[in-house]
Amino acid sequence: MEASETKKAFSFVSSGNDIATIELVFFENKTFELKFQTIDETKPSYMKGTWIEQLNVYDFIIKDFGEFKKDGLDKFFGIPGKTLFKIKSGDEYRVRFSNDIKSIKIWEIVCDKVDPKLPSPDQVPKKN
Repeated sequence: MEASETKKAFSFVSSGNDIATIELVFFENKTFELKFQTIDETKPSYMKGTWIEQLNVYDFIIKDFGEFKKDGLDKFFGIPGKTLFKIKSGDEYRVRFSNDIKSIKIWEIVCDKVDPKLPSPDQVPKKN
């Protein structure tokens, strides 16, 4: 089963900006997929791997860098106002962050956390 066919556990999605559309999706089968497309590209780039949760942190382990350069990832991920740990080991690149964060920066673009178990703002009934 491909990652795109499995249920989302949670994701981080870019807000409106004039640079890129970004979606970092963590699936329930413990895989993840980063879809990244600048506004001037005709097709998106992808990065894939696996993730784990332990002691209130998430680790995502990048195994398929796609069109991205592994050496350029040090500045690719960030967390506004928090520490983000990046660990390189052999062919593996691991990013670690607290599971209580509400947003992550990818290529300096803020991406907000989305929980698929919660209704989106347009699905919440309006109060009169």
